[in-house]
Amino acid sequence: MTRIITGLGGFALVTAFVAGLSIFDQAQAQARCPEGRTSGGGCVNGGLARSMRQRAIIFSQPKLSYTGAPVSQSRGDSQDTNTPRSIERSYDKYGPPPPQPVPAVVPTLPPTPPPPPPPVTSDRRLKRDISRLGCLDSGICLYRFRYLWGDTFYIGVMAQEVERIVPNAVVHGPDGYLRVRYDLLGLQFRSWSD
Repeated sequence: MTRIITGLGGFALVTAFVAGLSIFDQAQAQARCPEGRTSGGGCVNGGLARSMRQRAIIFSQPKLSYTGAPVSQSRGDSQDTNTPRSIERSYDKYGPPPPQPVPAVVPTLPPTPPPPPPPVTSDRRLKRDISRLGCLDSGICLYRFRYLWGDTFYIGVMAQEVERIVPNAVVHGPDGYLRVRYDLLGLQFRSWSD
């Protein structure tokens, strides 16, 4: 039984010795290749390793906008030192950013007016139950009437009278009857109930 313990103790000693050699070898390898080894086992080029570390640091930092306004000292800093504020430009080795394109100005057109209302049939020959309500200062009279084809009362003008006073407000229809453009008279055609 003593031989087995000694054998196990010896194995432990051998394992510790090999581990010590492994640690020693790692320290030696670090001294010979301070930047580490490549996958092929060779030493890494020191200049290349430093360059890669530098790039890793640069690319991991937050970026300043190249199109934003330049960074300047805070107002409190310039008041403390009684010196004018200096402008720090955050340009890299390539210089200032290229000029930004100016958006084209598209002229805004005025809104198009709504189309005029269609002329209303106001020929006296198509009306019945006509009664005059009164006349305007222009001489145009307003009437209450019904059309021959309906029972609804309306308030409006007679096209024959309007044609003598404001001829451009009267339109001759293709059916031979007269129509009035109330918008040119400054009036609205309405039913009696309105």
